[in-house]
Amino acid sequence: MKHPQGSPCTGMPGLPETGWILARVWLGALEETARDFHGNWPKIFLDRAYEHATANWIATLEQEYDFLFPRGGGMIEALRGYVDIGLKAGLFRDSSDFRLKEVSPNKVEITIYRDIYSETYRELRIPGQSVREMTNARLGAFRAAVKLLSGIDCDYEITAIHADGVVEGFIERL
Repeated sequence: MKHPQGSPCTGMPGLPETGWILARVWLGALEETARDFHGNWPKIFLDRAYEHATANWIATLEQEYDFLFPRGGGMIEALRGYVDIGLKAGLFRDSSDFRLKEVSPNKVEITIYRDIYSETYRELRIPGQSVREMTNARLGAFRAAVKLLSGIDCDYEITAIHADGVVEGFIERL
C-alpha cells in the first residue's frame, strides 16, 4: 500500500509512525543479515546486537537526557525500571503493552501486547522453525536490560507469537 503523505527525508509531511517503520525496516535487515552469516538460527549474534543497542540506549538517555536507570535488584526490578524509563523517554507507549509476571527470582514471564516487531518475525519465520528458536527484539532488549541493570546473566525464549501482535515468552537466569 502506498502512502500519499510525504517523507520526513524530503521535507514533506510524513507518516506519524515513520520512526517505528524505520526501526522495523532496520531490524528486519539486521535479522536477515544475521541469517546470511549464521544460518537460520542467528540468536547468539542477535543477542549481542540487542545487548549493544540496549547499552547504547541506556547510556544515551543517562548521559544526554539525565535519565537514571535503577541498578541492582532482581530480574523483575530491572525490567520494571527499564519499562518505566522507556515510557518516560517515549520508547514505549503504555505500561499496559506489557505484562511482567515473576514466576520465581530466576524467571519472569513476559507478554508483549501490540509488539510492533511481530509482523517482521512472522515474515522471517522459516517453515518448520519452532517459535522457541526465533528471535525477538523486544524480548532480546529486555534480556539485555536485565543483564546490564541487575548483573544477572540470563536468556530469553519466545513461547508464542499470535496473529494479533501479541508475543509471549520468558527471561530466565542462566
